Amino acid sequence: QERNYALKVVKRFPTAKSLKIALIAAEDKDIFIRRDATQVLGQIGDRSAIPVLLKRLGDGEEEIRVEAVKALGQMGDPGIIKYMDKSIFDKSPAVRLEVVKLYIQFGDRENVKLLNKAIGRESDEDVKEQISIALKKFGDPSSIPRFRKALFAEDQPNVRREAALGLGEIGDRDPEIIKDLKKAFKKDQEASVVAASMV
Repeated sequence: QERNYALKVVKRFPTAKSLKIALIAAEDKDIFIRRDATQVLGQIGDRSAIPVLLKRLGDGEEEIRVEAVKALGQMGDPGIIKYMDKSIFDKSPAVRLEVVKLYIQFGDRENVKLLNKAIGRESDEDVKEQISIALKKFGDPSSIPRFRKALFAEDQPNVRREAALGLGEIGDRDPEIIKDLKKAFKKDQEASVVAASMV
């Protein structure tokens, strides 16, 4: 109870002075204390907490892994991306979703190969959509085959929409891609996909 009370105070006033308490609490055996401490470390934003947060990526509790990814994003350090190559394949869609958001925030073309691999394995529609947004942002031609396949094979309209937008931005001068976009414009039943397919 004393540990819980101390962390509640720290959570209410997350300052640099609270860093030591939060670092210790992030290793606590109590799930809720670890979760709250992880959140506090993100709020404090001190990069010295990154090693502890990286350790929490392997926590047995999904909620804590989610909070660890969010907290790492709050550090504002693009270098954390190099540690996300395992978490993007985490068993939890909620964790994977937060990881992809980090790639959108901090990633670059060097991450395209991994993201193409991830979207090929992905089953969650929201995660697929976010990976598509990341690939579109990076604009690498190696994503074109993935986008062309998604444009017609994906059930989720949001994923097809992002595929159309990605193709429009990356391969807008390729006759074959223009042909695909025109086909989607004529045949897709979803208004957002039709609008994204306009060439």
